Amino acid sequence: MHDALSMLFLADAYPWPLDNGAILRSFHLLESFASRYRVTLLAQRRGGVAGAERTPLHDLGVRLLAVDNSDVLDRPEGPYGLWRPVGEQLRGLVAPGPPINVRRWWSPSLLARLRELYAAEQHDVVWALRAPLAEMAQEAGWPPSRILVDLVDLESEAVGRALAPLGWYARRPFHTLDLKRLEHYERSLPERFGQVVVCKPEDRRALGGQPNVSVVPNGVNPRPPVDPALAQADEMLFVGTMGYDPNADAVKWFMRDIMPDILRQHPPARLAVVGKEAGPDVKALHDGRACIVHGGVPDVTPFYAAAGVVVVPIRLGAGTRLKVLEALMLGKPIVATTMAIEGIDLVPGTHVEVADTPAAFAAACVSLMRDAARRRRLGEAGRQRAIELYQWTRIGDLAAEAVARMQVSSVAG
Repeated sequence: MHDALSMLFLADAYPWPLDNGAILRSFHLLESFASRYRVTLLAQRRGGVAGAERTPLHDLGVRLLAVDNSDVLDRPEGPYGLWRPVGEQLRGLVAPGPPINVRRWWSPSLLARLRELYAAEQHDVVWALRAPLAEMAQEAGWPPSRILVDLVDLESEAVGRALAPLGWYARRPFHTLDLKRLEHYERSLPERFGQVVVCKPEDRRALGGQPNVSVVPNGVNPRPPVDPALAQADEMLFVGTMGYDPNADAVKWFMRDIMPDILRQHPPARLAVVGKEAGPDVKALHDGRACIVHGGVPDVTPFYAAAGVVVVPIRLGAGTRLKVLEALMLGKPIVATTMAIEGIDLVPGTHVEVADTPAAFAAACVSLMRDAARRRRLGEAGRQRAIELYQWTRIGDLAAEAVARMQVSSVAG
């Protein structure tokens, strides 16, 4: 592979263990790239990487590097970096360069390591997971034409959705200006870098549909469906990292506004919540009967097997949800909001049930809990859709096509 293209893959988190969407994306893209290119991974991780630690990453044939990013993680900024001290926020509105929502991820330790790498070796392509890493690669010396920005989600979409329900508060004008600046910044990325990759067609349209913007969805590994005979009709399941605000919001909204209606119609119903980093507000939902908060578990498969219905009542965030793809591949019937299935080519009523109001969501859950044949049909159709469109091997091919287009553009330029 001496003549293969050389790629530097920049990840904002070390891609192991596989416990969130961005890490899953990094790992499986690396798995695909390792068979095509000479790949160096530079990832951020608190404390770096212990020399004795061995993970499946070591079996990919990828050179592994890590840099401590405690200088970023220890900044008390709140969600989306919006709750910095007022003086710092005001300076951020007028400062040149990327907006505060991007600069909050600026890591002096990572930038120093990138400069060392650029001085010592030349890579043909830099695949940067998220815009801040692309900005730091450019700052370190790499020509922007050789940098590909992988926008796992549009930060402006996530920030806008977080701000929308808050009403008036003292900092809202500043946050609105931050949002406008972020939207303008994201739209400028295709003009400033060689290639931009997004996870869904809606994001490509939001960036102006420019020719150097490619859609590379998230994916899922093929695996057998769980045994339908193990499902308990009355059990609903939500899976997700509870330290991620959209997941915590989804569970709290479900228990507050949807579950009471479900229990009135179907008293045996219960919700299992599986995911690490549950805060006090999520733990408080646990009552031992209608809601069981399990926290982090070594393997989610038994919980999927036991669930009659998987619920994904997402109202916040952006990007695409790997939890939906995982449930589809396992053959589970799903009730989800429209936002939860964004970027995933599913037909409501055929592959998934979609509901956006508490009453509609409750009705869809109750209907499925009472109809085993419907649960089976929905699960089988959703699984087939995942197999056809979202296996990681297919996603890897799309990612390689994006790299090839960037190389062609660079030669043409």
